[in-house]
Amino acid sequence: MANRPTDHKNRDLDRLNRDVAFGRSDGSIIWQPRIQCWFTDKEFAGIPYPDRYRGMTRSQVYRDLGCSNRVYLYNQCYRKIEPKTVIRREEDLGGGRIKRIVETPVGSIHAIFK
Repeated sequence: MANRPTDHKNRDLDRLNRDVAFGRSDGSIIWQPRIQCWFTDKEFAGIPYPDRYRGMTRSQVYRDLGCSNRVYLYNQCYRKIEPKTVIRREEDLGGGRIKRIVETPVGSIHAIFK
């Protein structure tokens, strides 16, 4: 079972990510468990990882689990690709507040930042 073709260890996750984003994945998804808080809680409490994962880095644990890391803080290693139909703009609301707007063919969303 560990070597089935759908196992994330046997997938090109970069390609799968793009295929999922652009509707070419034939129903495949990316498994990204939210275990970052588990790592942080263990480290904060001084509790070691289970025996199987002791001495491993987080990346090694993810690889062993056969999953993709759910990265919240990332750098410029990826370039954002958006269709020309997506429009991003900002409005200065004064008082140190900025309204950020994203408009798409199916609707828009906005957020106000201070």
